[in-house]
Amino acid sequence: MGVVAQLAVASARILGQQVWDVSVPAGGLALVGALVAAVATWGLWRATAPGRPTPGPATAELRPETPAVVGLLTADFEVDDDAVPATVVDLASRGHLDIDDRDGQVLLRPHGRGAQVDEALTAYERRVLRHVERRSVEGTTPARALAVGPDGPSLRWFRAFAREVVAHGRTLGLCRRRWGPGRLVAAWGLVALAWAPIAVVARRAPRSSTPSDWARPGNVLLGLAVAVALAVTGRALRAATSDARRGTAAGLAAAAHWLGVRDHLRDSGRFDDEPATSVALWGRDLAYATVLGLAPVTQRQLPFERDRGRHGWSRATGRWRRVRIDYEPPVPGWGQAPRRALGSSLLRAAAAGVLAVAALWLGRSDLDGLADGLHWWLSVAALVAAVLLAVAAVRELGLAVTAAADLRDQRTVEGEVVRTREQAAGGRVRCHVAVDDGTDDRIVAFEVRPEVRRAVAPGDRVRVTVTRRLGHVSSLELLRSATAPAAPARGLDAGSPRRARAPR
Repeated sequence: MGVVAQLAVASARILGQQVWDVSVPAGGLALVGALVAAVATWGLWRATAPGRPTPGPATAELRPETPAVVGLLTADFEVDDDAVPATVVDLASRGHLDIDDRDGQVLLRPHGRGAQVDEALTAYERRVLRHVERRSVEGTTPARALAVGPDGPSLRWFRAFAREVVAHGRTLGLCRRRWGPGRLVAAWGLVALAWAPIAVVARRAPRSSTPSDWARPGNVLLGLAVAVALAVTGRALRAATSDARRGTAAGLAAAAHWLGVRDHLRDSGRFDDEPATSVALWGRDLAYATVLGLAPVTQRQLPFERDRGRHGWSRATGRWRRVRIDYEPPVPGWGQAPRRALGSSLLRAAAAGVLAVAALWLGRSDLDGLADGLHWWLSVAALVAAVLLAVAAVRELGLAVTAAADLRDQRTVEGEVVRTREQAAGGRVRCHVAVDDGTDDRIVAFEVRPEVRRAVAPGDRVRVTVTRRLGHVSSLELLRSATAPAAPARGLDAGSPRRARAPR
């Protein structure tokens, strides 16, 4: 204990025995400045979001962009898995390889025409063609070799493919970095705005030689300002290292056109049952139908998945289309019952508040017999604990407000079950049901009880009653079973999504 006390005393002397004694108004001013910067940062993130273009008129006219670039334009300027099989079909339509079917097994036969052919291809098309050629045995490559895994490419391979597609899109003037120099300057300017009041208050605040003065309310407010400023700084660092894209004016116009092409192809229904070998009949149209999520058979025959469970096929609109599924939306308390979330969040907020007050009391106590160095560090620790507990209390109060707003605010989702998932995590089983109502190609899966998940299957038509903000499923009604179309509608008590224990 003597050695620890000596180290604490030495540290206190190095850092200085003088401690801040920030007044409440000064600490509040620093916190307000940091909050203003945080709100402005949130607005900047919203303003730079890749915006989803409005589909143009349905049309059969094809622009010159490759299927992979079309996938970039129509998937919120992200490169999705569909781009790889679509590129394979496109290469086949242009004569670089053949797609055959032998006893139900789809085979790829690259032509291997040499360097002259490579020069006519983009970097990502050469990458796909080389991948097919390297896995060729006696001139034939099984289509399953496209899949990620021991016999397919790695995630690093796909990331390189995606970078090359994005680079091509930038060369065409269709997309740009979300965080260009001007926006980065704005982001770091907001960081300076967050830290400037803190620096001014800390510089002008009086000093005290009493260690217990660390745990004063003004210092807690200054600590909260520091926490907010750190969050703003984290956002700026994320922006500086981000490779996210957004569309240019030309890119948004091209995306709108291709979404019109998607609507035309979807309404025609020509590609619902077309296999990959039908590229001999449809040519590049099949490649575009594949990247636009309209060719389920071709997609399954040329598998490429880097994120299992994140996609599904739906006929909620009457035609096949591929949808993207999100299981973890960034909403605190997602899936919880509003009453339960309200009660538990208020209890946690109260507990955090009481502990914060206790930490302040401990930090401001005059502990006789305690070495000055240890007393100094104890006061610092109490201040840090009080700040962290205050942040936790604010977060829980925010959840309580959201839960209160959800008590009498529900919506009904009627659509087709696209996917169900039961996944063990942390010794618990989490069950999800993804329902597509046909209004968006991105859907959020609902968390339900295990017995509800097992009572429905992909293809079933259901009606789900769910709260608007927390996504809590209060009831799920089976309208039509995919395996027994004549079965009467029946309700399932969804209740709270209690997580069952995973089997050992």
